[in-house]
Amino acid sequence: MMKKLAVAFAALAACSIGFAAEEVETLEIKNDNSFDQVVGWWCENTGMMKQRPGGVIAKAPDGRSGSCMKIANTETGFVSLYSRALIPADPAADTFKMSVYVKGKGKFRLGFYTYAKADKKYISTHMEPATEVDSPEWVKKDYTIPASKLKGPVGFVRIAMELQPGAAELYFDDFSGVKETALPAK
Repeated sequence: MMKKLAVAFAALAACSIGFAAEEVETLEIKNDNSFDQVVGWWCENTGMMKQRPGGVIAKAPDGRSGSCMKIANTETGFVSLYSRALIPADPAADTFKMSVYVKGKGKFRLGFYTYAKADKKYISTHMEPATEVDSPEWVKKDYTIPASKLKGPVGFVRIAMELQPGAAELYFDDFSGVKETALPAK
């Protein structure tokens, strides 16, 4: 017991003299995270999908909690969707940590559409490498994306998901995410 108290006191003392880990502010991302209103809060990127038709985004029953989102794709189709929420992003300080439950068979990519700080105009797309899923059971997939990976004068992001051409039938539910912002050193 005395040894544990000594370790705890030493850790507290180190924190008080500046050896503490960098402080972080955390903001939860809320955007119909259970996919109960797929059409309301998540939007098809119709411009991209018209160029390579074949994919379908729909609300489906039997999610982990309530409804879920079903995305089906064909060998030549392309599916792209994004969240309506425009999230402030600071490439010098922010890190996004997101997770989603998925089941089915296929590949998908998660990332961001980026927008300028000044006029909120689209800049570019950043997608993480493809995640392959082949499971009849719900599997949790985790992503950590430092905003420093984003290109250009980014001020805002929208969460985006894509299925490249290739047959797929995937179900998504219970998205969660936080934006962590490193606070300035004291």
